[in-house]
Amino acid sequence: GKQLLLVAQAAGQTNLWTWPLDDLAGDRALRQVTSTSGGKADAQWAPDSREVYFRDGGRLAAVAVESRAVRPVAVAAELDVD
Repeated sequence: GKQLLLVAQAAGQTNLWTWPLDDLAGDRALRQVTSTSGGKADAQWAPDSREVYFRDGGRLAAVAVESRAVRPVAVAAELDVD
């Protein structure tokens, strides 16, 4: 990818930020991607590098990096106890 993903705390909130790694990029500023109040953890790029999956206060969510739109991700699991 051409962006570094950071999980950082500012003003008492933990959020996701991106930093362009391309030397030819015009704007090399740190860019805030999320702005929700829940704690962020376990951030992972999607295979197409357009979204980032992360835990937001215990829930799974995804954020589109360009539009910064956060959406919940539904998860289902089965457990067999022997």
